[in-house]
Order: sequence, then C-alpha cells, then structure tokens
Amino acid sequence: MFRCSFCKAKQSFYRSFNAVFGKIGRIATADVIIQLPKMKYLPAMLYGVEVCALKKSQTESLQFAVKSSSMKIFNTKSMNVVSECLDMFNVLSVADYIVKRKCKLLTGYINSQNSLCNLLCRTAKKDLSDMTLR
Repeated sequence: MFRCSFCKAKQSFYRSFNAVFGKIGRIATADVIIQLPKMKYLPAMLYGVEVCALKKSQTESLQFAVKSSSMKIFNTKSMNVVSECLDMFNVLSVADYIVKRKCKLLTGYINSQNSLCNLLCRTAKKDLSDMTLR
C-alpha cells in the first residue's frame, strides 16, 4: 500500500510561519499575517497533495497546522473563535484547497493537447459512463 507522509511539509509550514511571525509579531495587522500563510506557506505545505489519496486523518492533521498557527495569530485557544476568524478572512479549509487543486490538475489533463493525456481522459470518461449505466 502506498502512503504519503506530510510530516516534513508540516514542519516546513511551522518553521516558515514561526520565523515570519517572530519577526513581525504583533506589529502587522491580522489581515497581513493571515495572508502570508494563505498565499505562501499553505501552498508549499500542500504541494503535490492533489495526486495523493489522503485519509481523513491526514487532511485533519494538515488542517490542524493551519488552525494552530491561527490560534497564535489571534491569541486564543478556542477553536471556535479560530474557525470564525478564518471564515471572516476567507481562508478555506484544507479539504477545500485540496479539492480545488485536484480540479485544477484534472482540468489541465482534460484541456491538454498531449495525445497520451487525451487518450487517458477518453478512457476515464468511458469508464465513468460505463459505471453510471450499471
């Protein structure tokens, strides 16, 4: 069975976040501090995740990395407060980011001019239509 480990990705996320947060701390606004992980560290942590079959526990582990860093930003220990703040700043859940990344990957294959990609897409569409007819 093939398994993916995201320990190094989470370590890198925490290391990057703590380095920047340690420098700017409470000087910058929460909006700026939220945008940095959203635009820089989160994509780095999720790099290549769209090609892996993740278990729910792995997705939740990645989500906890985001929430725990947000707890530090908002200076709270309440997950409810963190969830509400992330919603206010339009930060999607990790599961939503993964779905968006998978859709982007698959769209690239579908729209590709590569003959191998086109063959695989036609085969996948045929298999999908056969499954729906049953």
